[in-house]
Amino acid sequence: DGRGRPRIEHGDPEQVIGSDPSLEAITPRRRVGLVYDPSMDAHYAPSPTNTEDTSGAHHPEQPARARAAFRTLELSGLAQRCARVGIRRASSRELEAVHDADYVDRMLR
Repeated sequence: DGRGRPRIEHGDPEQVIGSDPSLEAITPRRRVGLVYDPSMDAHYAPSPTNTEDTSGAHHPEQPARARAAFRTLELSGLAQRCARVGIRRASSRELEAVHDADYVDRMLR
């Protein structure tokens, strides 16, 4: 990486999450859940002022950030100890709890 550390190849999150064999006897309900789905690699927050801008460059919510967070969890061994939780679409009500209703409406068009 240019800083004297060896480059580490990271595993596929779908295979890494929950892969610690010492946890097989512990039911997933008693473990911390980690949400991951490959669609996260395609998620960019649209620009609030320019709906044509889908680069996500203006917003911290982007694939590189999610990948970096996962790599940190993997390197620490936490990802392997978590139970994988599948994704689902958020309801309008859930989205409006943290976003303006007009913004949610534009997102869902």
